[in-house]
Amino acid sequence: MRGLEGGVGELLAFIEDGTLFEDETDKRALQKRVGTAAERASNILRTAAQMTDAYFLYTPSQIWLAALQVADQDLVNAYLTKKIDYTGTEAIPLREKVMKTLASGAKLLASYKSPDDDPAEAKEMKRIGKKLHLCQNPEKVDLVAVTRAKAAEKREGVDASEEKVLKKRRLERETLEKDGDVFGPNLKSVPR
Repeated sequence: MRGLEGGVGELLAFIEDGTLFEDETDKRALQKRVGTAAERASNILRTAAQMTDAYFLYTPSQIWLAALQVADQDLVNAYLTKKIDYTGTEAIPLREKVMKTLASGAKLLASYKSPDDDPAEAKEMKRIGKKLHLCQNPEKVDLVAVTRAKAAEKREGVDASEEKVLKKRRLERETLEKDGDVFGPNLKSVPR
């Protein structure tokens, strides 16, 4: 996400300078286009990038550029042309290599389909969600056991859980005294 934010900031700076799309003069329309593409790319990064193997296969800068390419391919092409603007024999192979990598990343991100896209799967997920809610709902606790515990507490006047803790400590102490100390006797009482 931070890479996307930095890239969007850089795109907006290029638009402000008038160097990104030199033939277009409407800066507001370009800024709106970048904002729309950034929002779509952000959604892709929140969903598809995390649900696919993108983070294992590509670097973070390649991932955000691929997400932006899915959102607006012409914008990414103009951005890369601006970033790889030096001339020479290295520029063309480098640009082709970067574009090939971004195309494969964009293909991976675009291939992700949300469970919400398939109505049958969405219905199944909703059913499972309801079932899970019923299982995790604290109001569905065993009410009979809670009622019995409260009744026992009222009868005895002492908290039943405190009584259990005291009984457990007493049993542990008796067992320890009966079996002897696991770590041996006190160092002060060892004869020399």
